[in-house]
Amino acid sequence: MFNLKDISRQVLIIPFILHYALSGMVFGGEQYSFSWAFIHKSRGGQVGSLDFEAEEPISEGELLRFYLELHGGAFVYLYLFDARHDLYLVFPPSTAFYNGEVPAGYKTYIPSGRKWFALDGLKGTERFYLLASAERLLELERLTEMFLAAGNPELKTRLLAKLDEAAKNLSAVSVYEVDRIPIRPGEMPGGSDSAKTVGAQKISATDGGYGRVLDLINNLDP
Repeated sequence: MFNLKDISRQVLIIPFILHYALSGMVFGGEQYSFSWAFIHKSRGGQVGSLDFEAEEPISEGELLRFYLELHGGAFVYLYLFDARHDLYLVFPPSTAFYNGEVPAGYKTYIPSGRKWFALDGLKGTERFYLLASAERLLELERLTEMFLAAGNPELKTRLLAKLDEAAKNLSAVSVYEVDRIPIRPGEMPGGSDSAKTVGAQKISATDGGYGRVLDLINNLDP
């Protein structure tokens, strides 16, 4: 599993708005754009990005971080359901994040600074849900708030089902373009800032949403 000590349970509340029409979703057709990448540092020190064309194998001792840049009009959310079956909201960082105007060009690394996610020795699947839309998604927000307030297994099951549904429905109606762009991986462990670049995906859309389920498989011996 990931060491998520730097992500407080206090901020695991998500401002989502889901608009359903019968069995589908309704979107306003507004344009939005954002860039994302999972940056990976191997045990040998090689730095690159994961493309998630298939399940990505990883092992204990490898480091990861998430890069996100909002270019305009995008509401982007990232959940983690880890190998211990704990559920986290990784982004946005607070419940008030999308209440005000978020400037175009907002960029973040998660974790920030010199911190990276580290994998421990527990084998299993680290599943990330990456969702984006031109609109906030309220129904999922309310369910998340209920789960965080009560913390019971039944609500977690309902929330996971809603995440699977949202990822499926958002991807089913999405129309978007993907551009590969170079980014810096940010500060490295030990304090240096790598001069090399890694690949990120810039998503630009005028219709629908964006939903991905990204699986990291921790089943390899270091």
